[in-house]
Amino acid sequence: MNPRKFYSLFLAGLCFLGTALPVFGASFPAALMDRPVTVSGNGKSHTIAVLGKDGNIWTEKWSGSSELGGPVSGWSCWTRQADLVLGDGKVASSPWLQAPNGAGTINLFALGQGDSTRRICQWTMFTQAFQGTNGIAGADSVVTSLASAQTNSGWQTLFAIFADSSLRYRQWDSVNWVWSGWKVLGSGFALLPPFATQVTATDVNVYATRPDGIVIQNWWNGTTWSGWVTPPWQKVASSPASVNLDWTTHFLFARDSGGNAVGAIWNGSNWTALPPSEIPVLSGVSAVVADTDSVLIYAKAPDSSLIRFPWSRKHSWGAVEHLDGPGSCGTTSVKHFATGPLREIRWESGSLRLSQDLAEMGGTLGVFALDGRHEANLAWSPGQTSLRASLHSGLHQVRMESGSAALFVP
Repeated sequence: MNPRKFYSLFLAGLCFLGTALPVFGASFPAALMDRPVTVSGNGKSHTIAVLGKDGNIWTEKWSGSSELGGPVSGWSCWTRQADLVLGDGKVASSPWLQAPNGAGTINLFALGQGDSTRRICQWTMFTQAFQGTNGIAGADSVVTSLASAQTNSGWQTLFAIFADSSLRYRQWDSVNWVWSGWKVLGSGFALLPPFATQVTATDVNVYATRPDGIVIQNWWNGTTWSGWVTPPWQKVASSPASVNLDWTTHFLFARDSGGNAVGAIWNGSNWTALPPSEIPVLSGVSAVVADTDSVLIYAKAPDSSLIRFPWSRKHSWGAVEHLDGPGSCGTTSVKHFATGPLREIRWESGSLRLSQDLAEMGGTLGVFALDGRHEANLAWSPGQTSLRASLHSGLHQVRMESGSAALFVP
């Protein structure tokens, strides 16, 4: 498919709902909106960014205690980040916040759409506020939100999935002030954004999801790429996210096919799955180190509200906090979710199995490939619990009037 036509299908589906945050609902392409919240920093001070219903990126800063659950100073007010070149309301993807570099600089990226071409929007925080830049050209075939990291001193590196399902990267040379062309790091990926984790100033882990739901990993040691390996973990239904407590302790997070947040931990020699969270999330998540043995995970709930929740060695998964969206000054309310996903749709023996609440109501749904291609329309009567369908293996998007869900077919 022509990349411009492919991307135009994405843009045609963008609509912003709700009172504060965008809804990842029936009209949102998973490739551009899968990981709707991004975070950078640590438990004492970190920044989050989301795409607002107005088509602009909004940022907010958390200043808190190093003790998870201890006294905090709270949130700043949300700040709107308009693009210098494209203007207001032209952002077309979820944002990405990079880990601070050695000088403390934080880069913020998102895809933006102009009249005839799209660009990579970029903002840079040198002190306390983000400053807009002229952005970066050469993004016409990029079909996911971005990831970035520092692969050497002065070398900024961007990662993205392209329309041909390849994962590519390009580097900024701070000496010569020039971006390299895109280089292929791998191919055959799901159209879901990659994730880059800054392990040290020159060591970077890159994760991406294959169409069968398997997360694979490549890492840069400051000189060369390792080649792709497969962490022994479950299949997932979203982009991956990662964070590391130290050199040997790494986490992987994602959304599973049942709609809940899931995780795994690397102890330096083995990956071990975390206990089930029973916390439903809309799509991919982002995480930040909170303390020496704990992390905070940011996501959207199935109703598109902004949430965060902790994981710690001592207490495992913690309570969910609901956060105010753009336009507010960041109050929170804490509660536990009811166990189990709110809108569960799973694949079982050639049929879509519906959760009890969906079966009771009756309704219709559409099934789409992750590139937006329509695959099936299905309807069910009240009391019907399964729908026969002929679907190929891999990840699909199920769209309903009430929202959307990921479906994994083995």
